[in-house]
Amino acid sequence: MSYFNKFINDPTGFIKRAVYKLVLGPLKYGEEGGYDADKYWNDRFRKYGYNLQGAGDESKTVEENEAMYIEAGSAFEKILAKEEIEINNIKVLEIGVGSAFYTQILNDKGVKNYTGLDIADVLFEEHMKKFPEFNFIKRDITCDQVEGKYDLITMIDVSQHIVKEEKLVSALNTIKGCMSDKGIFLIAPLTTVSKKHHFYVHSWSPEFVKNQFEGFEFIDFDGYRGDKGLIIRAS
Repeated sequence: MSYFNKFINDPTGFIKRAVYKLVLGPLKYGEEGGYDADKYWNDRFRKYGYNLQGAGDESKTVEENEAMYIEAGSAFEKILAKEEIEINNIKVLEIGVGSAFYTQILNDKGVKNYTGLDIADVLFEEHMKKFPEFNFIKRDITCDQVEGKYDLITMIDVSQHIVKEEKLVSALNTIKGCMSDKGIFLIAPLTTVSKKHHFYVHSWSPEFVKNQFEGFEFIDFDGYRGDKGLIIRAS
């Protein structure tokens, strides 16, 4: 939906969100060239809980977010099937657990060896009740060390919330070091042009990500919520 249509459908809400994104949010969470992601995302998930507006788009209704996530989840499952990624016998690392939408998909597909990382841990207690066999760890992928080697690493709806280039480069280097000899890294969404949109949103291009993985194999894919995605394989 365009900004114009959002304004027509809900002018008061549109203006409130614009003021928040342009003024109030940066005042509360802003840091030099970026924002306090730990505080921002813990506050957001504390507010929304498992409501997908927390991990998704606050300007959309609950129903619209659910429909958007169902479509994205279907795309995720198709990618796993197309690339013949059998997740039930491999070590999986999910970066950006959020409200555990993709965690549920991985669980339903039979993953047994799972570790989930997130900068926000306010939902971890509920996650551990829902997925008692899984391991959830509070980590900032842009600066914290991550132990272990993993056969599949997913980072979905995370990269666009890393707004400083050096932080994303650091995150990708950490991920690279966590990939097993035949490891696969799946990242989405990506866009054709790297561009900052709000204090907590910055779109990154596939080419930027590829430049951090010299010597790896790449598979581009379209159709992830209208954007692009990338599969990176250790060669």
